[in-house]
Amino acid sequence: LPVDSLTHLAKTHTIYPNLKALETAQDRWKEKTFLHTQVGAPLADFCLVKTKEQLHKAVEKIGFPCVLKTQFMGYDGKGQCILKDAYDYEKGYDLLSQTCVLEAFVPFERELSVIAARALNGDVVCYPLVENQNKNHILSLSIAPAICDKEISFIAQKTAQDILLKLDYVGVLAVEFFECKTQNRRHLLVNEIAPRVHNSGHWTQNAGTTDQFTQHIRAICGLALGDATPQYRVEMLNLIGADIKKVDLFRGQDDCFVYDYGKNACRAGRKMGHVNRILGKI
Repeated sequence: LPVDSLTHLAKTHTIYPNLKALETAQDRWKEKTFLHTQVGAPLADFCLVKTKEQLHKAVEKIGFPCVLKTQFMGYDGKGQCILKDAYDYEKGYDLLSQTCVLEAFVPFERELSVIAARALNGDVVCYPLVENQNKNHILSLSIAPAICDKEISFIAQKTAQDILLKLDYVGVLAVEFFECKTQNRRHLLVNEIAPRVHNSGHWTQNAGTTDQFTQHIRAICGLALGDATPQYRVEMLNLIGADIKKVDLFRGQDDCFVYDYGKNACRAGRKMGHVNRILGKI
């Protein structure tokens, strides 16, 4: 949603999430700067790039490999490219029709995310960490809760709480992380935030807990937040493009719950629905 339109609307209406959160999350440079300076979150090195000359200087600073991303409107792998060496500069030039952000490439072991909610009274509830697997830069599978040590889980949830507080956020928000391993020690880097219910939180619909959609409505309506402790382990499978044609295979299985989005056009790379499969009781 255009921030200018919401700024006008905010003169007469209350908006959740607030303008600061939306403006920050829509601008990759503002988002990275906010996470670094106000939250103190661990990030991959990053630089603002507007010209070919700035791109070359940024690569000299960050090094190969690196990832060039558009400042606005990038998602699911769109608006970005990996620069492995000097031969890839031409690919980067194609993105420089708008301002970009250059980031160090992160050789992560897993992608994780956490869904968190903050109420009008400031109460915060976090769901457990989720392990995410992608295909062609699009979320394919989420496994919840993720198997990880308590320190990693604590750091992720604490980071999410700090982000919510610094944004004075009301509602549900997702934080995506890269889990990295250096000299046998695991640590997290923040990838990005999403000021909304999130694809990696759909598993909450069948985990025996307050689902993320209900949680969001409770938060913005001033109600007490619901329990975020799941009773079941769940894997969420995205139905992308032609995958929706397999939907009847899942409907016949007792441990599967199917969500068909009812979209008229089936296109490659388009999220058409998802399936939650119960893996067992926790």
